[in-house]
Amino acid sequence: ICVSSCCIKSRWVDTKIKGEVNKFTDKDAYKFGDLTKEIVRRVATGEYTLDDLFMLLKALAIFEASISPVAGFLPVKLLVELLNFSLLNDIGGKVTSALAMELDKRLKKSLLGDENYKLGDATKRTIGNAVKSYTGKEEYEFGDVTKKVVSTFADETKLTKNDKKTPPAMIGGMKSANDSLEPNMIEALDTWDTLSETQLKDGLDKIEEYVELVEKDQLGGGNNNKK
Repeated sequence: ICVSSCCIKSRWVDTKIKGEVNKFTDKDAYKFGDLTKEIVRRVATGEYTLDDLFMLLKALAIFEASISPVAGFLPVKLLVELLNFSLLNDIGGKVTSALAMELDKRLKKSLLGDENYKLGDATKRTIGNAVKSYTGKEEYEFGDVTKKVVSTFADETKLTKNDKKTPPAMIGGMKSANDSLEPNMIEALDTWDTLSETQLKDGLDKIEEYVELVEKDQLGGGNNNKK
């Protein structure tokens, strides 16, 4: 039986998340599909805060199913904003890892070459410089963002209560919660998203297929998440 403060906190957070999500979905009990539909709706309409979206993504993680298909649907600018949000709020775990890995997949296509996924030189340079500033590496290699995120949280676990904590590195010029992405970064990410509309549509189709598979599996196992 897990009785450590970490496990107790984790259980408390999971319970809090479930309570909040019940408010979002207006249901006392919710399924994997309810959450994914709510995320898609909020992203499509723009009716969200980063805190709300992260809460919904954390709730998905409680189902112990991969959230990568959902991350694959998110616009790249929102991916960056959510990743910065998690770094700023010291939120590690499955959601942060999934966001970082999805961003690495997009960067691989845009920076390392995909003939069907070409960015203009100025856009590529802006994004490349932001990634270089974040990772500290001159040349991007696939997986660098994920490695940096993992190392950030690993370093924080080594701090003692007497150690002075420094703000985490973030992508795109942000240094605190009061900052926003730099204007040239916003423009570059908006351009990137415009060129990625087909990929995002494919991601949405995959979400629908994935939800069916997850819920069939959970139904077979008798796994219903309730408040």
